[in-house]
Order: sequence, then structure tokens, then C-alpha cells
Amino acid sequence: MTQAGVAVNRSFRTEVSLDWVLTGLLALAILFAVGVLCLGLFQPLLDLYDARQTQTAVTAYWLMRGGPIFAYETPIVGFPWSIPFEFPLYQFIVAVVSKAGIPLAAAGRIVSFVFFVGCLWPLRVLFRALKFDNFAFACVSILFVLCPLYLFWSRTFMIETCALFFCLCWLAYFARYLAGGTLASAALALIAGALAAVAKFTTFPGFAVLGGLLLLKECHAAWAAGLLAKRLRSILLALLILAVPLLIAVAWTIYAEAVGRANEIRAWLTNTYLTEWAFGIWEQRIGSRLWRDVILHRSLTQSFGYAKPIAVVLIAATLLRRQYAYAGLAAILAFLVPFMAFPNLHFQHEYYQAANTIFILAAAGLGFASIIGTGRRALGLVFLLLISAGQLDYFKSTYAGLLTADFTARPDFRIAEMARAQTPPGSSLLVIGRDWSATVGYYAQRKSLSVANFMPFEYWQRVAAQPQKFLGPVPLAAVVVCTDYAPKDERKNLIEQLVGGHRVLGETGDCTLYAAEKG
Repeated sequence: MTQAGVAVNRSFRTEVSLDWVLTGLLALAILFAVGVLCLGLFQPLLDLYDARQTQTAVTAYWLMRGGPIFAYETPIVGFPWSIPFEFPLYQFIVAVVSKAGIPLAAAGRIVSFVFFVGCLWPLRVLFRALKFDNFAFACVSILFVLCPLYLFWSRTFMIETCALFFCLCWLAYFARYLAGGTLASAALALIAGALAAVAKFTTFPGFAVLGGLLLLKECHAAWAAGLLAKRLRSILLALLILAVPLLIAVAWTIYAEAVGRANEIRAWLTNTYLTEWAFGIWEQRIGSRLWRDVILHRSLTQSFGYAKPIAVVLIAATLLRRQYAYAGLAAILAFLVPFMAFPNLHFQHEYYQAANTIFILAAAGLGFASIIGTGRRALGLVFLLLISAGQLDYFKSTYAGLLTADFTARPDFRIAEMARAQTPPGSSLLVIGRDWSATVGYYAQRKSLSVANFMPFEYWQRVAAQPQKFLGPVPLAAVVVCTDYAPKDERKNLIEQLVGGHRVLGETGDCTLYAAEKG
């Protein structure tokens, strides 16, 4: 064999052994993630953001019981029960899975996790369409699977990974179509984009920006080659693939608001808060709170754990190869876009970063690929192991305790169980002191009015005077009052008058269950 042949053979063996090492690390990462899921699979949905988790779960619960799909019921803020926000795609899938005999909470966790791991499939399609090296996919995937943020939120009853999966499918098949794919790729992109837009539109903007950049690149290449007119039809179809999710999201929003306005709390939210709550104000976009507290200290830490400084070096390493330099810069831009579009949502909810953390992980993973691609394979693997260790260490110190914590002693959980035992099926509850959280209504398995603290005094007066009026045809069976978070202003007297003289059916912690009628 010639010297050149020996060199080629050695290079081939090196590439194969590198692929095996990275594939093995990815398999171990997935096994670890499965262990995280299993460890807290049957926990109550009361760890982080329990109000949001149980609100999602209560929608799935009533879908299982024959509730409408489009005007789906979330019976926590009184009658009428429909207060749609996102289309209940995730909740419907969970309801179907739970119908097979899996407890609802466990079904929600499993479906969320399957979508999380399922993201590796469109990621693979995307990287092939972009003609990245094989090891680039493995590098990014390992960081993605071991990311503390995704490890925790992928095992919760949340829609985040469902929306992420369909957004990633949209981008992957959009890229494949632009790279010369068939009409089948375009059709898959259209379907995935439509589902992504209605599943959770706030997840879509970063992906839309990347799709727009890919389309601009295609248009520039066609123009430079003098083929713009010849490729006009495919470019127009690509524009349609980009626009359809946006149009569907607008249409769904109009419908959801029209339905939701029939409920007084939902209507009040729409009129008073939701626009500023979602989009924030200009000062939030340029203030240090966003850039320092949310992006630098919270988001990057939840992405890379204690290896954040190494990750910054790796992101810079994308500049070593032009192929990854542009992709790395585009990923950083996509990471920042949701912060700019919805700053207040990212201030208030750390799980919203599930929409864009994948981009900064991709930038770091492409940094690995750049280092490996320059022949420094050992150095790249060392960096990969260091960041993985930093991610796991952070997960252990921040989230691991929640996987085994006992939440069954919480007053709202115990009072809900009492309410379920002491009220007949088909009755309703009035809940005070839990804001508009769904924890009591979900675990009591009763439709309810959780009187929101943000509602004006006049609304509280009307509820206290005629609570049944706010529960429609479902008879009120009991009143739950949790004093720790109940209003302490003039509404406190209304609460005392409402339950004064009513029989106490149960007490636990700060929560008391009262009979609906006096005596």
C-alpha cells in the first residue's frame, strides 16, 4: 500500500472511532435523561411553576372527558370554562396517551420527554441539509440532551418541548427543501410550521429568523448565478412556507380571543395586561436586567451549568472554520430574538428559554465541530467532557432535589384531596387565596372559579354576593380559602362574610374547606 493510501486509511479509522466515541456519549446522555424522567415520573405536578403545569394538565383532564377541542375548557376561572390561549395540541396527545391506561400526570411527563428526545431527528435532518460534518450533529446533540434547562423541563407537564419539536421540524424540512428537496419536504415543512405556530407561537420567532436567513442565502445564490427567474417558483413556495405559520398564528389568536372574551377574567386580562405582559416595553430590551440577569446569569448558566466560561470560548471557536462561523453567528442571533420579542415573558418565566436555548447550545456545539475539524480531536473531546460535566454538576445542585421531593404535604394538594372526597362529581368549587392557579381544581377534579387577586374589588364583591352566578350550571359544593396568599386589603372582609357561618369540612395548613351553604 502506498504512503498516501496508508494516510487515508488511518484518517478513515480515526473518523470512524471518533464517530463511535461521540455516538456512545450521546447514548449515555440519553440514558441519563431517561433516568431523570423515571425518577420523578409519578410525582404531583407541584415542583416549579406548578400553576402553569396544572393549568396544562387540567385542560388535558377535561379533554379526556369529552370537552371541545378548539374552544377547549380550562375550568379554573369560572363559567364559561373556555379561555383558550395556545391550541391544545400537546394536551390532546397527552389525553390520548392517558386513555391507554397511563396516569395523566405521568402521561404528560412522558409525552413532553418524547418530544424532547424526538428533537434529535429534525436536528439530524437539518444538519444534513446544511451539509455539516457528521460529528457536528453528535456534538450539538450531547450538549442539548445534557442541558440542565431541558433535562428538567422535558419531564414536566408543559407544552415547551412539543412546540420546540415542531419548530425544529419546520426549519429542518424548510432547509431540506431549499437545498434541493422535493415537494414532500415542502409539504412536511408546511404541516410542521402550522402545528408549531398554534402549539406555542412564542417559540417560533427564532426559527423564523433562521428560515428567513436561509431563504435570503438561496435568493442571493440564485441571483449571483443568474438563475433567479428560473428558481422563482421554488422561491415563492419557500416564501409561502415561511408565511403560513405566521398567518395561522394570527388566525388562531383572533379566534382564541373571541372565545375567551366570554369569560370575565380572560376578557379583563386581554383588555388590560396581555399585550404589555407578552411584548414588554422598550426599556426592558435595553436594560441591564435582561442582558445581565436573564441572558448572562440565568440563561447561559442553565444552558452550560458551571462550564459557562468554557462555552463562551467554544462559541468563539466557530470562527476557526467559515462553514461554522456563519452558522454560529446565525444561532446567536436566533438565541437573542425571543428575548427581544418577548422580554417580559423571559423575565417572569425561566421555562420560556426552552424556545431559544437550543440555539446557543448549537453555537457551542459547532465550536466543538470546528476544533475537531481542524484536527484537534483530543482537545475537542476534552472541551466536550468538561462542559458536559459542568452541565451535570449544575443540574445536580439546582434541580436534582426536586425529582425526589415530597409535595403531598402541601396544603393546596391536601385540601384538594379533601374537596374531591367531600363533594359530589359534577359539582364545582370556589377557590380563594391561590390567585388563578389550577392546583386545587386539578387535584380536586372539579370545575372551579379560582378568584384571581388581580381582579378589581367590584368583581370580588359580585363573586361574594352571588358565587353560583360565576359557575354557570355546575352547582357550587364547597369553598376553599387559603389565607397565606389571600388578599389582605378590603377584600379580606368580603372573604370573611362569604364563609361566615359555613360548616368547616376540612383544614390543612393555611387552607380551609367550607360547605357551600350555611349551617
